[in-house]
Amino acid sequence: MSNNAGSRNLNSLARNGFIFALIAAALDVLLFPVMWFLPVAVFIPIGLGISGLVMGHRGLKRVKQSGERGRGLAIAAIVLGYIVVGLVGLLIAIAILAFLLALPRLGQMTEVN
Repeated sequence: MSNNAGSRNLNSLARNGFIFALIAAALDVLLFPVMWFLPVAVFIPIGLGISGLVMGHRGLKRVKQSGERGRGLAIAAIVLGYIVVGLVGLLIAIAILAFLLALPRLGQMTEVN
């Protein structure tokens, strides 16, 4: 009896998408405190998260077409990618909202009585 599943190749898009999304999630957690003071730190996780999403979707499509292994990795890349992009998007929305709410108070503080 030969194991046919063991002879199939692992899809590289699914694998790389998972790695990118995992790194994006780790950086999202590690860089979260810095993102408030260093806005450039937002672009690293979101770029990796979007890359993981794209590779995960393309890898999942290719796994379905070719029968390669890696369906679970592709799904994990998609889920992690959406979580990272969603969290960074929420962070950006909160920052914009905080800025807009503070704007009238900044105008009051600069007025001279």
